Parts: sequence; C-alpha cells; structure tokens
Amino acid sequence: MRCFWFSLVALLSVSACEEKKEPRAKGKSDAEAPTGAAAVDPSLAKAVAGAAKPGDPAAPSAATDGPPESGVFEPGRADAELKRGEQPKVVVGDAGQPPRRKLFSPLLPGWKETGQVELSLRAARQMMPPVTASVAFEALKPKAGEEALGVPVTGKVSAILVGELEGQVIPAELKTEVAKLKGGQIQFRVLGNGAAVDHRYELPKGADPNLNTLLRALSEALASAALVFPSEEVGVGATWLVTSREFFSGADTLGFQMLKLESLSEQTATVSISTRRYAATTALTLAGLPPGNHRLDQFQFVAGGSVLVRPGSLFPYSGEVNQQLSAALVPEGNDQQRMGIQSALVSKVAVGKAPPG
Repeated sequence: MRCFWFSLVALLSVSACEEKKEPRAKGKSDAEAPTGAAAVDPSLAKAVAGAAKPGDPAAPSAATDGPPESGVFEPGRADAELKRGEQPKVVVGDAGQPPRRKLFSPLLPGWKETGQVELSLRAARQMMPPVTASVAFEALKPKAGEEALGVPVTGKVSAILVGELEGQVIPAELKTEVAKLKGGQIQFRVLGNGAAVDHRYELPKGADPNLNTLLRALSEALASAALVFPSEEVGVGATWLVTSREFFSGADTLGFQMLKLESLSEQTATVSISTRRYAATTALTLAGLPPGNHRLDQFQFVAGGSVLVRPGSLFPYSGEVNQQLSAALVPEGNDQQRMGIQSALVSKVAVGKAPPG
C-alpha cells in the first residue's frame, strides 16, 4: 500500500507509448492550457518586445525566432534568450488604463509571513488525495559580500496534512509518513527586481526520500504563484512578461510568464497568470524514470490561474494556479520508441491575511 501511494506522489506515469516514431502534428500541443487560463502564445516574447521601448535591455531577443514546436530547444538556442544564472527579464507590454500606480515594492530582510498551500496532484489518471502544508516564511539578511545575489528567503513547513479523496480510503500510514515533512524547508532568493529565483528544497531528518517529489511540488507551486511587478506605474489592463531561466519539473527551462492586472484598489489587486516553459536541453530528471541516458523529445508545460494580492506582495493572500506537464523521452538505444510522461498540479496558495473589507 505504501509503495502504491508514493507512486502517486511521484506524479509520474512512464510507458512505452510509441513503438515507432510518428511525425508531430504541426500546430498542435500535447498539453492543453489549464481550464480558465489561456496559455502564453509562442510568439508572445516577440510581441512584448515590439511593445517595449527601442533599445530596452530587458526586451526579449528575436535571435531564437520563437520557441520550438516540440517544446525542446536546440543546443544553445535558449542561451540566446537568457543564459543560466542571468537575472529574469521584466518587460511591460501595456501600461494599462489611468489611474496608474507603482505596485513594485522591494522585499527587505526581516519580512515574515505565514501561509498555507493546498496541493492536488495527478499522474496520468491517478489522483493523490489533497495535501495542505502550513509554511512560515522569513527573509534573511544576506551574508557579507552576497548582497548582489538578492535577499535569501526560507519557508519552513510547520505542519502538513493529508485530506480526503472521494471514493478512496486513505491509509493511516500515508498520513503518518507525509506528516514527517514537518520541518522541511523551501529556499529561494528575491532579486532587486522582485523576481524569486534559485528555488531549492530540503527534506527534514527522518523523512522518507520518496517525499522529495512532494516537497518539490510545494516548491514549484510557490514559484508559480510568486509575482513580479514592473518598476513603472501600471493600471487596470496592464500586461507584463517575465522571462526566466530555471530548473522546473525536472528540466532546465526557459519560461515566459504573462501577468495581467485585472483589477486594482487601494489595498488589493487581481492578477491573472499565464505561463509556458520550454526545455533548454534534452535532459530530464524526475523520480520514477528507468535508468539510462534518455533524450527529451517533447516538453509541453503550461500553467495558468488568478490570484489576489496586496500591491507589491510576493505571494497572493488567495489564489489558484493550475499547471500541466506532458513530455516524451526517447529511451537510450531505441530511437523508435517513446516514453510518455503526464502530470498535473493544482495549487491553492494563501500567504498572509486578506486585507480588511
């Protein structure tokens, strides 16, 4: 029973799904946009770049001629857009309607907040019961000489509970093992432009190594919900693109996240999120894969959602993000076969209390 439930936690379904390589249908995606959120158009980077000011160093490059249909860049092509270790780029496509406000607020050492993240995970047709983690965040003072690296933030899991799943009896052992994630840590850095980067996680002592994937899902849920605001003033209808290079869902990825300011008041803002990620290399590292140097042939990652935030806040006080991954691997030594991978994660993130009124 334990192995069965931990196979669900792994969020991975791998099978030899094609005996023979078939040509990929042009213009079709193996992963559809999550319900309620349009995926970023593949030409979005160029469109936003055209709307940016001429000569703006943050504007995306046109050198790559757009993302690849397969979702996997040729060697070195992703570097033309953004190299590993480079700061994410923020480009405003539309400043929105007046009145406009400056929503950006730098994160300072000493910031503390608590929150909850509810995770609903699916691998192929298998569902795992929802898991709710309570997390205590703290922004630390950078070490001497590391100020330019950003403000380090630690999120410590203070409690984690397994919920119910209709039609399923949840084993008590699963609840006991998942509870051992208490004390686990999520770590990242927040740069001067507000971008959260270098996401890491660390299991607590005594936790089953199989829980690594669940902690990774928690880390990725927070990364997907973290917001970057433009440095300039924006109003309702404003759109901005965040281009980032980060390790996500087992791959070195180049991500394009479109954010749109849907509503704005003195204390709250509603922001819609639409994201696509593309593999920068042909390597994929996920729990559950058979041994061998398999080659990533297709990688389709889309995410979308809507969140409510205090203007300038890193995390929403209420919001939901839905992400889906569909990929195909070529097994080592067998170019005519494909191993299919499908997973989905719905995360509800609530950090801090809702503003009064």
